Amino acid sequence: MSLTKRLGLIVGAAASLSSAMAQSAMDQSRAYQNELFSDSARQVNKQGGGAFSVKVGGYEQVRFSLNSRDDNTLDNDMAWGFSNARTRLNFSGNVFSEDWGYFIQVGFGDDTAVGTPPAAGGTNSGTTNFGLGLEDAFITYNMGNGWGMKVGQFKLPFLREELVGDTEQLAVDRSVTNSAFTQGRSQGLQFSYAQESFRFMGAFSDGLRTANTDYVSPAEADFALTARGEFMWSGAWSQADGGFTSWQNQNFFGMVGAAFHYQAGGNSFNTGEGTVGPGFPSSNPSDFDIWGVTADVTVKGNGWNAFGAFVYTSTDGGNPGVGVVPYPGTGTPGGANAPSMDDFGIVLQGGVFVDAQWELFGRVDMIFPDSSRTPAGSPVKFDDEMTTLTFGVNHYISPNSHAAKFTAQLQYFLDKQATGIAPASTLHGLLGSAEDPQWTITAQLQLVF
Repeated sequence: MSLTKRLGLIVGAAASLSSAMAQSAMDQSRAYQNELFSDSARQVNKQGGGAFSVKVGGYEQVRFSLNSRDDNTLDNDMAWGFSNARTRLNFSGNVFSEDWGYFIQVGFGDDTAVGTPPAAGGTNSGTTNFGLGLEDAFITYNMGNGWGMKVGQFKLPFLREELVGDTEQLAVDRSVTNSAFTQGRSQGLQFSYAQESFRFMGAFSDGLRTANTDYVSPAEADFALTARGEFMWSGAWSQADGGFTSWQNQNFFGMVGAAFHYQAGGNSFNTGEGTVGPGFPSSNPSDFDIWGVTADVTVKGNGWNAFGAFVYTSTDGGNPGVGVVPYPGTGTPGGANAPSMDDFGIVLQGGVFVDAQWELFGRVDMIFPDSSRTPAGSPVKFDDEMTTLTFGVNHYISPNSHAAKFTAQLQYFLDKQATGIAPASTLHGLLGSAEDPQWTITAQLQLVF
């Protein structure tokens, strides 16, 4: 073979190899971009063979909202605009060994870090706290044989809707019922146990909605006990932890859950239950005993999902103290005992994929306050029911992932906000109003990184 032909073959082979390597690099780049675009993608820095690790993640939720309410006290019945609903940064990993872990999350954009939703007053005002706040900060320990421990600040194991992450909700946000009864975050100690089809969580804490409080805070209870059990009759726990949505071609999943909570206050320095239940002010040094129960069912399969929950809370009033004005419906100030009150709520929702990346959903949730919230002869009521209807659509820009998702929904509130216990909240679309009905259209773009 001539030298010219040999050189030609060598050049051709080199060109082919270069092209193949370039194509391979492009494919790897695309794969890497897809990995970064998935829910599980994180920036990882490890030392010491994986015993020490730091994972950095977060998410962003940007919304446009349009609300209409019929209220004679307002200058204009319409309100609209953009909001940075949530911006979160989190850090997690292991220290010393893979059995010891940590999770820290800080956030901007709403008041969930301190246990209350962003307010929306009875006039034209609607305020949200955009400061930096600590949400989660806890240490975990894998004890082996299915046992685990968590200590720090975290969500108590009560309402499942609250336990499902912000980015994995079916609608734009959680239900109004959840916002009224939510456990929020607390500081305490939790033990857990998990097996193939059953798991249990039990916590000893400062009480409901007591994030970022000191042990002498009047918002805290003397003690609080929370326990939750879940039984899965079909599927895998990863389907329970992955939110409400079920992608197409996924296997059937079924789970029932139940939880109990009890807390008492007023017997130690400066303690009470200022933030525990619907309608409570933020710092009432009162002696209340609170207990609640909830039960829920989650089923989902090949591109469809359904969820239902019931929650009941009972407040046994004590002595609010001289000069303290109790929350709505609990009597007169000056030390009068508050009555016992029994409130409950329900949530029903479901969704179905009509295409690989498009999902339709609907939800109805209702709140039923105790009639004793309205004192005898009072011209103002505080025990009206609240029913919310929600319909919408999800577009999963990143297929089979919540990493990039667009959601649009319509909420229709059938009842008055000001005469019940549903908290006014720009986050949940319900604004303060003494008239009914009102409705809100919300569009949200979500990005998880």
